Amino acid sequence: MAVVLLLPSFICDTVKLSNRFAGPMVRLKNAFQDGAASGELKEIKFRKGDFWMDVAENYNAMVRSLNKRQTSGFASDCAGTVQIEPEHDLNTSDDSGSGGRE
Repeated sequence: MAVVLLLPSFICDTVKLSNRFAGPMVRLKNAFQDGAASGELKEIKFRKGDFWMDVAENYNAMVRSLNKRQTSGFASDCAGTVQIEPEHDLNTSDDSGSGGRE
C-alpha cells in the first residue's frame, strides 16, 4: 500500500532529476547545431537548479572571447556574433577515420 502512495512522488522526482541533468546537454547540443547551421554562436542560459552550470559558463566565455576577437578585427562584418564556416555537414560521418583532421 505504501508503495502505491509513494510511486507518484518517486516518478515526479525522477523526471525532475533527469530534466535537470539532460536538459542542459540538449540545450548545449542545440547551440552547437544552430551555430553550425547559421554561422553564429550565441550565449546559452541554463535554468536555475540545472546541473552543468559550469559548462554553460565555459561555453559563454568561449563565445565572448570569440566575439571579442571578432570585434577587434578578425571579422568585423558581424554585429555581436561570431561567424563560423562549417567544414562539412555535422550529420555525416567521415569515412577516413580522422574525424576531419589531417
